[in-house]
Amino acid sequence: MFSIIIEEATGISNSQKEQLCLTVRYYYDGEVCENFLIIRPLPSEKSDEITKHIMDAIKEVGIDFNKAKLIGQEYRGKNAASGNNGGIQKAIKDLHPMAFYIHPSAHSFNSAICNATTVQLVTVVMMQINKISQFTW
Repeated sequence: MFSIIIEEATGISNSQKEQLCLTVRYYYDGEVCENFLIIRPLPSEKSDEITKHIMDAIKEVGIDFNKAKLIGQEYRGKNAASGNNGGIQKAIKDLHPMAFYIHPSAHSFNSAICNATTVQLVTVVMMQINKISQFTW
């Protein structure tokens, strides 16, 4: 099982096309891992062409959809990509029904929590909250 993170980046010069950056997130050996896979120019601004571009890129790096299930998708920088009624998110969900859309803020919140737990006071407070939630009469 894996999820994809699609980021849009513009080249250094104004003459360069926008780039599609593909990262995969997966669970392996007890840890959640993220690996950058590919960056390539976007073929156009049309969602159907971008969807094909994403799916081709995933296959190109050797991910077999018969063995690994696509269960999540996240987009950064492409507002049209995350529309419920159209766009890339819906097109990929139509191809892979278990590929639920994950808003980028969920990833940001998770990163913030992970970083906050490196502060000892935050860790102590979280442990106390956990103890309170487990308290029984």
